[in-house]
Amino acid sequence: MAVMSSDDKRWNQRKSVQMIMVSRRREPLNRRFTGRLEHGGRPVRVECQHGLMALERGLAPVRSTSGAWSSILIFLIAALSGRAVNAGEPPMVQLTFAPGGDGITAWSPDGTRIAFDSSRSGNPDIWVMTADGVAMVPLTTDPTWDGDPTWSADGQRIAFASERSGNLDIWVMSATGEGQRRLTTTPADDLWPAWSPDGQRIAFVSDRSGNFEIWVMDPNGGSLEQLTTYGGSYPTWSPDGSQIAFVSGDGEVWVASALGGDPTQVTPPDPSDDAYPSWSPDGRRIAFMSGRSGNVDIWLVPVSGGAAEQVTFHPDWNAFPAWSPDGSRISFQSNRAGYYAIWVMTLPTAVDETTWGAIKGNYLTETRVH
Repeated sequence: MAVMSSDDKRWNQRKSVQMIMVSRRREPLNRRFTGRLEHGGRPVRVECQHGLMALERGLAPVRSTSGAWSSILIFLIAALSGRAVNAGEPPMVQLTFAPGGDGITAWSPDGTRIAFDSSRSGNPDIWVMTADGVAMVPLTTDPTWDGDPTWSADGQRIAFASERSGNLDIWVMSATGEGQRRLTTTPADDLWPAWSPDGQRIAFVSDRSGNFEIWVMDPNGGSLEQLTTYGGSYPTWSPDGSQIAFVSGDGEVWVASALGGDPTQVTPPDPSDDAYPSWSPDGRRIAFMSGRSGNVDIWLVPVSGGAAEQVTFHPDWNAFPAWSPDGSRISFQSNRAGYYAIWVMTLPTAVDETTWGAIKGNYLTETRVH
């Protein structure tokens, strides 16, 4: 049974919209929904195939990156008995289709390109593609392992980890692959680089102290400082560069000043491990991967701490989240297609009561579930 009633009221907004229809039951509706809106007296076809959980409150508009109402960014929200209800997975698309395996992603600062590590050529290398996944080229071709790409703030360089020196080190190259050079030179393993928002520092993970900890250096490999002393991995910078989120030895996400000091725990304690935090561009949330649902999924948590929100629900692997620079999308790795590929989800934004009141009287004029 569809949430929206078959009402004769016309859609009176100036823009056509796409709807996502769900069942009244608290269970996924994995069948396709089609319906019709009226826009200017003309019917507008609506179709979606996302499985969502039961909702009872109605429609919520989501603004596109330009600020205009978009025909494809309308998302249903709801509350049952005054409590927020999980709306299931947001709209998402598969970007890569090579069975060789695509993994960790990093968005260019302008959001037009995505660097990623991949074994599609038979060897783990760094690749870059347009944000729509249409055009892609390899940046490294060394026979050893290359991975963990991160962009400089000006979009001109990419730092990455590589085993080409005999152990894991941090390397840097131009955004087109030229001028590859080594930044760290100790016998220890150095990996997981993360470039600061101002471009002046690179955080990374190293076991040079005898334990894997977070370290910081300048873009030329100098001025090294150890940030943590209690175990640390997967560093990610706050948008203003003042803090670094990371996973501590207890498998939880913590936040510390970029200058050092006592950290603050962000993720709620859970027996399963959390990993690979990614700070949202607005500074308010951290995406991370976790097995706390019994499956590896993407979660969101407020930077200030509190309840974590599950974002992906597919029973296969969903990991390594990375925010787009405008904060509207998250890229991640999943094997839901039968192989490890890169996917991108589009996140709904919060809707205030004023906006809700302005649109809650608009209904679908025709519905069909099949």
